[in-house]
Amino acid sequence: MKKLIIAIIVVGAVGALLWFAFRPVPVVVDIGHVARGSLEVTLDHEGRTRVRDRYVIRAPIAGTLRRILLDPGDEVRAGESELAIIDPLEPALLDERAVASAEARVRTARAGLERAGRMRDKAREQVRLARTQFAREQTLQAKQSSSLEALDRAERDLRLWEGELRSAEAGVKVAAFELAVNSAALLRTRPDDENYPAEVNRRILLTAPIDGHVFRTHRKSSGPVAPGDALLDLGDISSLEIVADYLSTDAVQMRPGMRARIWGWGGRALSARLRLIEPSGFTKISALGVEEQRVNVILDLTDPSPSSALGDGFRVEVSVIVFKKNDLLKIPEAALFRHEAGWAVFLITQQHTHLMPVEIGRRNGLFAQVLTGLSEGDAVVLHPSDAVMSGIEIRPR
Repeated sequence: MKKLIIAIIVVGAVGALLWFAFRPVPVVVDIGHVARGSLEVTLDHEGRTRVRDRYVIRAPIAGTLRRILLDPGDEVRAGESELAIIDPLEPALLDERAVASAEARVRTARAGLERAGRMRDKAREQVRLARTQFAREQTLQAKQSSSLEALDRAERDLRLWEGELRSAEAGVKVAAFELAVNSAALLRTRPDDENYPAEVNRRILLTAPIDGHVFRTHRKSSGPVAPGDALLDLGDISSLEIVADYLSTDAVQMRPGMRARIWGWGGRALSARLRLIEPSGFTKISALGVEEQRVNVILDLTDPSPSSALGDGFRVEVSVIVFKKNDLLKIPEAALFRHEAGWAVFLITQQHTHLMPVEIGRRNGLFAQVLTGLSEGDAVVLHPSDAVMSGIEIRPR
């Protein structure tokens, strides 16, 4: 009898240990809730600032550039600030034969100018005589002492000589131009000639076309320049815009007029508005060596620009708001997982889980819009592990 009692006690103890070892233990999980609120979806990318209208000051002629005294950051005023001074190249020196030929052409041009002047004086005298004759014929015709034919001849002669005078005056101008052209060959060889302009009139002075600041000086020291050589970059720092090269698959979701935020530049977040999506894309190699099709997106700042801190070519972070709604049903994205062809969550009811397929809409990385399958206030499992299955008991962490 005693042995039987001991056996029963041992069997009971072993059974209790087995039950304790293999009893169902609630799984500890994180819990989230379905709630109503606002949801904002943004497309984020790195961008940079740039001045909307940038001016590159270039040399208009070949010559010698004098030292530029401006430095980056200096303020300039339109039409007042002197940017650069260029002395044109000196004419080439001529040998004795070329000098003699050029002087002969100058003398010929002067003789032509003198002859044209005499022809002009002659035409002026003829016009004076024709006018006198025409006035006389008009007086005689009024007294009926002359014929109409004589009056017509006098008027015709006046018109002819007036035309000759205009032609002679044009001839004088042509002769003067020819003299100037032929004298130009002697500018360097005969610097004392009256046609050689003073140095102060020969220099080319470049002034600022806008009110703004100097961004960059391509040249500082004096030296020769060719036409088109870049000298300085100017711009108005108060007219900044943002450019960001988004993936073309993201850019098709954007529309001009969408609101955006500019942040990550070292100051407070700034409001902006999308102005333009460039119609042409380009290929860019990513850091992983993958070819990507990208397109530039241009945004305008709507907040007053902090021009004292934010300048041209600064790095910024751009967040374009492609969706925003204030009153919708949303769920933490950490509760979602793929199930068959859609999405599902583990719904918590009376400390037990139930697999619940759901249909979702917009997502922003933190929350997702719930279209069907859940109601406001429902509790769901966050970050479900492999230990979480439908029908198990759970315990909040």
